[in-house]
Amino acid sequence: MKNYPKYLTFSNRNNVPSVLNQAFPLPDSNTDKRYFPKNNLLYSNFNSIEYERKFEIAQFFIFLKETIEVEHFLVIPAIANLNRLNFYIPNKAKEDLYKIATDEAFHAEQSLTYLNSLKLQFQINLEDDKLPPKFIQKLELQKLNHTYEQIKELLPIIFGIITETRISIELGRFAKNTQLESSVREICLSHALDEVVHSSQFQALGEWLWEQMDDKIKQLVSASFIDALFYRNMPDLDALNLCFSFASNLPIEDSKKIILQSYTVEFVIAEMLEICEPTIKYLLKNKMVSQTQIDNRITIERDLLKNNFFNI
Repeated sequence: MKNYPKYLTFSNRNNVPSVLNQAFPLPDSNTDKRYFPKNNLLYSNFNSIEYERKFEIAQFFIFLKETIEVEHFLVIPAIANLNRLNFYIPNKAKEDLYKIATDEAFHAEQSLTYLNSLKLQFQINLEDDKLPPKFIQKLELQKLNHTYEQIKELLPIIFGIITETRISIELGRFAKNTQLESSVREICLSHALDEVVHSSQFQALGEWLWEQMDDKIKQLVSASFIDALFYRNMPDLDALNLCFSFASNLPIEDSKKIILQSYTVEFVIAEMLEICEPTIKYLLKNKMVSQTQIDNRITIERDLLKNNFFNI
């Protein structure tokens, strides 16, 4: 694999993927710890610990649901698409990447089992629960964009890179948060340790493919990276509204008014940039996107937020 970028594997980290032990905890209904990091912007609106708890549990429920979608509709399809690429990938790198699909299927299984237990124990009932997350819907529409017709076989790889470069750090923050219920921290830690390897391999793949592209393809891939970056990482305020409505027993529109009293457009943009900071660093370092592209897109997203969720 001469010149292929170095990447991590489970063997060179002296670790084994979580799929091999097939063990993970379930939620503990007797615990008084949190299921999701505290939302300081909204907590003054809850008049009981019970409502706070319902809000956190609903948020973690959404987080698990999104995890399942990411694994089955973003990461595993990216691996499946490797053989359809018109680019050479060394066999050893491809073999290691193929192992990721097995890990990710287990992460989805783990998330679904925990999600079902939460739903049963805490009677979670969220409106539009069967719909894919908003970011998945947007990424699916990106596939239909005729602008990207020439790189359609690369789009799953682009989506995989965008999501894998953020997830291990996000999960690691959950695992380190001592305010969270032990089972939450445990499943997030095992997942995070797997994702450190996955992220490294996707980053190496991205660098390898980028160096083989001509300028025309690079331009299209760069534009697609920007689209996917913002679709994947913009906070889903509608999902937050669902969780708040469920916890407070308020109608959706009343719940939205309360959220608008606490959130601002600039706060949402800042939250998005914090979430995807590792991805942005990776893309800028390898000159896959420019800071100007990111700044221009922030301006567009700011206007979209003002005209959509914040227009009430």
